[in-house]
Amino acid sequence: MSKHALFFWVGSVLIIVSAGFFYLAVNYYPNEYDYSGEEAANEYQEAAAIDTYGGSTPEETFNLFIAALRADDPALAAKYFVPDKNSSWDKWTETLAILKENNALREMADSLEISDLDIIYDQRSKVWKIKGL
Repeated sequence: MSKHALFFWVGSVLIIVSAGFFYLAVNYYPNEYDYSGEEAANEYQEAAAIDTYGGSTPEETFNLFIAALRADDPALAAKYFVPDKNSSWDKWTETLAILKENNALREMADSLEISDLDIIYDQRSKVWKIKGL
């Protein structure tokens, strides 16, 4: 066999083997980015579906929120807000905990009017939630 024929056959085999590895890597190696987005969306949907904090009307949500403030319970009061993208109320819990440390939760409860709140209907949990102050 000549040198050129040997190079041709060795090169052809290398190309076929490389193409096979590429095919396996693309089609059978799990892509973590595909799963992480899907899993995060599913987790958010599940968390929203079991989130029952809120009322069947904006007024009921407002009254529940005010009652939680008057009870000096920042964790409960935070749950009446729309959760963040991580299905968490940490931002609101921390903010309300600072107000509790300063003995300002009851003052906040006394001064708030329903018109001060941005209240929306959460389609996933089927309750009214506070979007912001």
